Amino acid sequence: MSSVKQYNLQPSQVFNGPVTATVTSSVTEILNKDNVSYSYVWTGNLVGTFSVQTSNDYMANGLSTGTPPVNAGTWDTVPISGAAAAGTADHGTIELNNLGAKYVRTVFTYTSGSGNLTATIVAKAL
Repeated sequence: MSSVKQYNLQPSQVFNGPVTATVTSSVTEILNKDNVSYSYVWTGNLVGTFSVQTSNDYMANGLSTGTPPVNAGTWDTVPISGAAAAGTADHGTIELNNLGAKYVRTVFTYTSGSGNLTATIVAKAL
């Protein structure tokens, strides 16, 4: 019998690319997941902050990747302190416990610099 619970979300990249402006990750459904973790790795001299947003009314289109959603949703920023890019290549993590929302995404609010950013999400049910 497997020890991995049915509702666990294995590590999944939600953003990977060059950054010279504010970027928002793809949306992840987190219904039935108690703990969510975002990890970030960046190169170059990026300066900016990371935040996490949740939504209960987002509705994906379901037709194909890249298709606009049926409802873009209302997104609210989770009040947290977390990772920040301070001008040198580095990495950071934001840990979230007991979120009640159905959907989550992360935002990198760009201040200056350039580089590549990778954001990965993982979540688990207790």
